[in-house]
Amino acid sequence: MVPPGPNINYSEEIDSTYTDENGNYELIFETTGKGDKYRILFERDNEFWTYYTLPVAIENIGRSQEVNFDFLHLYPVNLKITLESDVNYLPIRKSPNFTSFRSSDWLEQTETEYVRQIFTDKNSEEEIRFLRTKPDGDYQIASFIIPKTNTTNPIEFEILIKNSDFSDSN
Repeated sequence: MVPPGPNINYSEEIDSTYTDENGNYELIFETTGKGDKYRILFERDNEFWTYYTLPVAIENIGRSQEVNFDFLHLYPVNLKITLESDVNYLPIRKSPNFTSFRSSDWLEQTETEYVRQIFTDKNSEEEIRFLRTKPDGDYQIASFIIPKTNTTNPIEFEILIKNSDFSDSN
């Protein structure tokens, strides 16, 4: 864990735990006596998502406390993405809702099929955006909707991107 800030002296990690099949966890720990603030943090995983990105303070040391991270279980979608030959202003970057992206995920050639995996909520459609930068520095976006899958099995979704799919972002 990264120390929490310049005005707090980070001492040490105390313990870790895993969730059960229902997503519940129990973490019983004994304090070191060196601190007066304790925080709980979840380890990021592509298959789970939550709004909580920072550690959550444990308020009642010595008493039972429930911390609900409101995890959303995500399921894999394998995207097969092809850029038509008319697409310009490369590279193209993808921006899904729940999956982080790296520069190694950029689409850099036309007429090439790229396979990229994202994770999505099976019960909701998801908008995936593809972004590019024009020579003047302005961005353009092409958006596609991945329908809800209603399945926990991996699925494939094909996307063909044409130059005309992009519009200026305002």
